[in-house]
Amino acid sequence: NITMMKRCKVALENSIVLSLEKRYPGLGVKDIINLVNLIRERSNLENHGLKKHEKYEASDISNEEIPFIDGEEETSQACTSFVRFDERDGKWRPILLTVGLMYKLQKVLDDPWYDVKDIFIQDKSTKMKLVDTFAWYWHYLFKIAWALVLYTKCDEDLIENLAETLNVDEKHILYSLMKDSEDIDNHSPDIMLIVHHERKEVVLTISGTKITPHPSAADIMLDLHAQSTYFHHGKAHEGMALACDTILQLLMGSLSDVLKKHPDYNLVILGYSLGAGVAQLVTLRLCDGPESERIPNSVRIFGICYG
Repeated sequence: NITMMKRCKVALENSIVLSLEKRYPGLGVKDIINLVNLIRERSNLENHGLKKHEKYEASDISNEEIPFIDGEEETSQACTSFVRFDERDGKWRPILLTVGLMYKLQKVLDDPWYDVKDIFIQDKSTKMKLVDTFAWYWHYLFKIAWALVLYTKCDEDLIENLAETLNVDEKHILYSLMKDSEDIDNHSPDIMLIVHHERKEVVLTISGTKITPHPSAADIMLDLHAQSTYFHHGKAHEGMALACDTILQLLMGSLSDVLKKHPDYNLVILGYSLGAGVAQLVTLRLCDGPESERIPNSVRIFGICYG
């Protein structure tokens, strides 16, 4: 019968879970499956007419109202179901096997570096310093994004918003650009160049593909120019390479001047999404390209990128 079939499938899947967790103890199979189930349940709730702005409690909706959710609750932890069975069509949705296949495919395609523990940071204090650093700059990116959302069509408003959001003097904002060019050969994502004297650093922020307050057609076109082109000593994404060239043409004068005045400052190139790809290329050129000759040797350059 259906109940026995479900119990057999649950037992089979649990055995697969145990096998995977034993072989890959750090994978977190159960967490992955629970996350997938949660995403699907939320999606099914919306498909049943629940609007995004409506609040709900889990107790307000019964299992029978949600497709692929078993009506019977198992009390034993060993019988926790990672398989969803729809009684309407009798089909078994083997989520675990799907995730397992995706993981296996990724392992096959990945380089073997992931399995070499020595390449990962082992020192806990160093790990925490890096986590704190990444968290600080991630928060910084959000502040930049908020200032851009408040932007109201004139450069003065943009500078004022940046200064207020980042708590810096307006004169320390050396350059800001927020526009949607008609020609991608002369376009870059939104960029800001700001001096932070209290931290002794100059931060160049390169934004991701702009969606708010309105989408940028030029940013999207940069994304879509995905073919490889010659760059530096190798090849790069053409759209990102074009944006890198544009940014360096716009900023090298300001960058060189401020770093010559403050040769003990660090230079941080910060980027997210599309901006992360561009930031990597900008960092390469400033460290090892012809532009590096205009940067004092004492300046340390850091590229911090978020995918």
